[in-house]
Amino acid sequence: MSISVKVTGLNSLFKTLDKKEKNIDDVDKILKNGAFRIERDAKIKAPVDSGTLRASINTQRIKKLKWKVADGVNYGIWNEIGTRFIVGKHFLQKAAIKNAKWIKTQIANSYK
Repeated sequence: MSISVKVTGLNSLFKTLDKKEKNIDDVDKILKNGAFRIERDAKIKAPVDSGTLRASINTQRIKKLKWKVADGVNYGIWNEIGTRFIVGKHFLQKAAIKNAKWIKTQIANSYK
């Protein structure tokens, strides 16, 4: 299970700025740092029974400018969104929302 954070406005940002490889690499580095911040916060907020869910949360690079934070257990989705028997903890969603503003700010600051 994974949560997507969509940073909007990057296309217009790249159109107005010089499309140098360095600029794209800088943004990818910011997205990497943001993804690891999301991972850290999700691990802090994840419910713990045996610790397997928390330990399974990881970050991986899909391609340039695309990073994924997900858990690696089959029951993670039920802890995230809940069922009719348990209330969802929304640990990945909360971590993503918490760090989305930081990611956008860092990208904007890198072009000042």
